[in-house]
Amino acid sequence: MNTYSIHTPTLDTLTDIYALDPDREEAGRRLTTLRARIAEGQAAPGQFLILRSERGVEGVASLASPPQVPVFPHFRPDVGLGGITALARAIREHPGPKRKLLLHDSLAPLDAEAVLTAG
Repeated sequence: MNTYSIHTPTLDTLTDIYALDPDREEAGRRLTTLRARIAEGQAAPGQFLILRSERGVEGVASLASPPQVPVFPHFRPDVGLGGITALARAIREHPGPKRKLLLHDSLAPLDAEAVLTAG
């Protein structure tokens, strides 16, 4: 059983945001772009939530889009239901405008029960 925790990345842990991207080259490009946007004040590490366990990064959610755009969290394919619930709850409890949470089968295990448990 994994113990899950939610983190906001820091400048030193921005790589966690793209840890689940299978294309390492693309992840590197996206990280470079994100760092530039942060340096220009167009983005902030606080726009992301990272789900971690003993295994490392289990999930990531970007809250940077306008609130009308749903949040599509990205999870490890074998993340436990508790992890999905923890990140869904953190998204729901995040200050600011409320957002819709959508699970897409290419980014997350589809388990409505885990999301409904989060409220």
